[in-house]
Amino acid sequence: MKKMKHAYDYESDILSFFLTDNFDYEFSQFIERSIVINYNQSNKPIGFEFLNASKSFKTNKIFLKNIDFGEIELKISEEKITLNIKLIIKIHNKPTPLPLNISGANENQIPNIETKVAIASM
Repeated sequence: MKKMKHAYDYESDILSFFLTDNFDYEFSQFIERSIVINYNQSNKPIGFEFLNASKSFKTNKIFLKNIDFGEIELKISEEKITLNIKLIIKIHNKPTPLPLNISGANENQIPNIETKVAIASM
């Protein structure tokens, strides 16, 4: 399973996940107003961005600074993009899951793909 790193900008409330390998960025696709998938030249996902992340994950901004690990599962079919995320954060030193499940239209007609990546702690 590939691993992604993450970064959280507290002031802007933007949570980013990116592959640890160096991939060439080609384009981005919004699947919701605040959720972006970044792709390389081969139409493979290389990163995810969550604008207003604390709202998306329904948590306080301070807790997004404490992501221990997690998993992202992406499924793209002809019609739909489905993104399932499970983050494990620490709240008062207790591991707490933050799940997020999103679906949107495959407007850019990205080829079918299923991938799962682990989120590495920083």
